[in-house]
Amino acid sequence: MSIKKRDDGRYELDTRTGGRNGKRTRKIFNRRADAVAYERYMLGKLQRKEWDPAAH
Repeated sequence: MSIKKRDDGRYELDTRTGGRNGKRTRKIFNRRADAVAYERYMLGKLQRKEWDPAAH
């Protein structure tokens, strides 16, 4: 997961939820704080899923 400052001054969040082969999410924010908050939201959403032992 990374948050990078773009040339236009906005911030780009680039993350893969679920590891290397997981879904890639890329979003652009005006403020770094918004990008960090969204990143934490995505991680929390991922961790709140129920674990299914049959799927592993």
